Amino acid sequence: MSSLDNDLDTRNVKNIVRRDNNGSNKIIVNEISNEIVNLDENLPAWSLIDNWENYRSPTNNEITATIQFSRGCNHKCIFCGQWMFWKKWHCRSSESFTEEVEYLNRKYGVTFFFWADENPAQDQAKWMELLSSLKNANKKNHNMLHHMLNTRVDHIIRDEKYLKLYKEAGIISIDLGMESALQQRLDYFDKETTTELNREALALLRQHDIISIVQVLVGLPDETQETLQKTGGMFKEWNPDLMHFYFTTPFPWTEFGKTMKDFIIESDISKWDYRNPVLKTKNLPMEDLVKICKWLKLEFNFNPKKVADILQIKDDYRRAFMINTLIQSLKYRAGYSKLSNFT
Repeated sequence: MSSLDNDLDTRNVKNIVRRDNNGSNKIIVNEISNEIVNLDENLPAWSLIDNWENYRSPTNNEITATIQFSRGCNHKCIFCGQWMFWKKWHCRSSESFTEEVEYLNRKYGVTFFFWADENPAQDQAKWMELLSSLKNANKKNHNMLHHMLNTRVDHIIRDEKYLKLYKEAGIISIDLGMESALQQRLDYFDKETTTELNREALALLRQHDIISIVQVLVGLPDETQETLQKTGGMFKEWNPDLMHFYFTTPFPWTEFGKTMKDFIIESDISKWDYRNPVLKTKNLPMEDLVKICKWLKLEFNFNPKKVADILQIKDDYRRAFMINTLIQSLKYRAGYSKLSNFT
């Protein structure tokens, strides 16, 4: 900012992207300095939030904060740019992270924490240290600190004997980017997982009473009615608590995006939000793709057996969370359909 304020040359300012000022308007990336290794050095300015009541989660009416333990991922899924952007996986200290959780609870009444991490459990030793620290914090706060985060299915299986600790640390819901129920899709995405690992991870979360939410990527050029129905059938058999379909989006900075230029049918980048189809399919009309995905999601999340299973959940918190999540999903879809082709 000092260079801009003083009308100085920005060519030597590291870590910025700028337009060439010689009239060509060319985009130039300046020299990249080393990544931030010590994540404890830069903490969010929570005091800038004026009214925390605006941040109550509609699923549980709890005041919510988005927090982050780690940056980056050591895996290289072709549709994801996180591993390219952050370069290496780094994490905060368990002490710093837990202190922030307790501070937000004490100062602002936050009890629901949504994690922005791509892959928080990458280092098992540091992950176990953090969970133990969060367990102690949760116990001090009468088990009222709740966490919702993303992680990989192979880490769930790796930590099978520690899943009780997950629950004691306050983890009530885990979002799993399974991406597909078809092994050829997982191999193509370079997920380094298998359909069997997907099934096992969901079963383990169910055994430990942790809500499972799965993300499924659809809409590749070779998508067909048969592949969609097979995907829906497999997930119905595996029975996660909630399932979401997202249209695979070819962001140009990803390996996937670099190969999809000939299939892009939506040039409006503002619609590249995973809920609008961006790629054309070779053998499935676009309107059919959208209708099938809508039907599969509704049939999965709102079929009578699923609803009956939810109503029979013994844990009051988990049951209410599930019911409210489905209600909010319907409200969101109703509102979103007014702005989008994904109806």
